[in-house]
Amino acid sequence: MCELIKPLSKKQFTGYKVVIKTKTGKYLSLYTGMEYKENMKVRKIRKFRRLSEGVSYMFDTLDILDRILGKIDANCSFLRSNYYGYTSVYTTRHNGMINLEYFTHYSINVDNSKYVLLKMTLHNDLYESSHNDISAVSGKYIGKITEVKL
Repeated sequence: MCELIKPLSKKQFTGYKVVIKTKTGKYLSLYTGMEYKENMKVRKIRKFRRLSEGVSYMFDTLDILDRILGKIDANCSFLRSNYYGYTSVYTTRHNGMINLEYFTHYSINVDNSKYVLLKMTLHNDLYESSHNDISAVSGKYIGKITEVKL
């Protein structure tokens, strides 16, 4: 997922994140199924779970890991132990759009859900981070969330 690089002195950061929007309007993590809401502390994910409302993982690999491990191992490359309790956003809209196009093109739309780009403000314990070698910022608290109209 994301690798924390170094702490930031900023108190908040606004960036872009690709999520699944369900038919009921919930925003869900592509990887863990966690629901994103405004003004929430990011939960520590120790086990992958099926996404709600009939939406399945976009990556069979994650489902296979869940079945084999039953929990996230600290050495698992998908979720490093120092990333527990964090979420990340891309630092630019451009990088968010590239990620959105990738998921829209290579993944299946299930149960009337769709991929959307969110503008998300993070607070608390901000870190410079890297998501698949793309610049990102990670934080422990989600402030404001706005869906980007394309």
